[in-house]
Amino acid sequence: MRANVDEGSQRRGRVAGEGVAAIAAWVVIAMASSVAWAQPAPAPSPKPIDSAAEPPASSSEVGTSPTPEPQPGEPPASSPEEGAASTSGVQPEEPQAPGPRAGRYQIGPFYLTPSFKIGTIGMDTNTLYTPSGPRADMTASGGPGLEIVLPVWRALRLRGNGALTYLYFLRTASERRLMGSGSGRCEWDGVRTGVALEASMARQRARPSLEVDQRVLYTDTMHRVSLRRTLFGLTRLQLSGQHDRREVDAGEEEYGVDLRRAMTHEDYRLAADLDYGLTVKTSLAATYEHMRDRFPYLAGRDTDRDRLMGGVRTDATALVSGEAMAGVQWVRPHGGSPASRPRAVCDVDALLNLSVKTHIGGSYRRDYSFSMLAPSAETPSVLTETIGARLDKDLVGALNFQAFARRMRLWDDGTLSLVLPGGQTYSGTRRDTADEVGADLGYRFRGHLRLGVAASYLKRRSTVSYFGIQGLLVGLSARYNP
Repeated sequence: MRANVDEGSQRRGRVAGEGVAAIAAWVVIAMASSVAWAQPAPAPSPKPIDSAAEPPASSSEVGTSPTPEPQPGEPPASSPEEGAASTSGVQPEEPQAPGPRAGRYQIGPFYLTPSFKIGTIGMDTNTLYTPSGPRADMTASGGPGLEIVLPVWRALRLRGNGALTYLYFLRTASERRLMGSGSGRCEWDGVRTGVALEASMARQRARPSLEVDQRVLYTDTMHRVSLRRTLFGLTRLQLSGQHDRREVDAGEEEYGVDLRRAMTHEDYRLAADLDYGLTVKTSLAATYEHMRDRFPYLAGRDTDRDRLMGGVRTDATALVSGEAMAGVQWVRPHGGSPASRPRAVCDVDALLNLSVKTHIGGSYRRDYSFSMLAPSAETPSVLTETIGARLDKDLVGALNFQAFARRMRLWDDGTLSLVLPGGQTYSGTRRDTADEVGADLGYRFRGHLRLGVAASYLKRRSTVSYFGIQGLLVGLSARYNP
């Protein structure tokens, strides 16, 4: 049976590799086509880079921002004839503002939006996250991205995204890796009703969490269906079903733990989200999620979870935008362990928009997830708390300053059995606290290209002395959005 599972995983790995290669070819060909033959689509002035984004972290993550949905319950715009008070006859009709564009360039019925992102290009003083004798190396990451939109009929659209990222180290060849992602979406985005079917795949080599120090090679896949409906007034209901799978490559191991067995899992999720609008910009929200977690190589970790949360959400145009949600989570293991007591969870992310040029943000997140180092416990989970702050300030002209600070705390729920370098063994609990700060001073060129000088510093303390690390990343950053 195990051999069959391994063969199936190898086949999925080969399919994932072929998928990444196809994504790469698609992105390169489409971007070449857009440069050679595309004409800019008639549209309003180009949208500037989002000034509220956090400075780039040490590893590049390429993606596209979601298209904003129309506000439910918003009154329709009045026609030019309504309310026209004139005693001198009929007034000429006012010109209507152009609608939102579907893409930067148009080729026949297709709309294309290319992008290019470069992570920090500079020096990483602790490439491998080692507590002693850290290895310093020059690093860079970046790659192209492309979004293609095909309007089909009225509010029906087909949307595809692809991106490539190459992670490069000058001396540490083992850490170099080409990564890719792709997604497809079919959506009906009506004023009162929205339906979407989507799927995505991403091939990554990254540190999946603060708990794991080495970069792990894995493939993520996702399938999702969602329904959004405005019930009455400013009240909106959204239902969704989602399937996620993370497949870790064979041979990935850390501290004597087989990460493939511990991290490979599937997640089946049903969710309901209810928004009750107090005003056009503020709403009360309640969410319920039922999750089924399945581990193909460690069936004893299979678990069902339920989560109920409530709170407040505000629109992106409000003085304080974001959401504040809190609630409880119940866990029911399948391995014969009793169900755990309700656990408090929280997710707060708010942005204070002082002016067009000044944005101050804060966040707090408390959540439970499965431990990647597989401790022995009734519920082998890990509690993670993250508190952060960020600043985005336009200084003079196109000069922009971004800064962030965050503290992350990690508690493993159970006893770990680890084999440390040098043959030492450790058996016990683990409690980590990591502090990270960063800043980025950049200049925007015509609203699309941003070049900057960035630096970030990370220090982690742990009850296990070997896990105490620190590192500095400093260099150049670049980001291009058409």
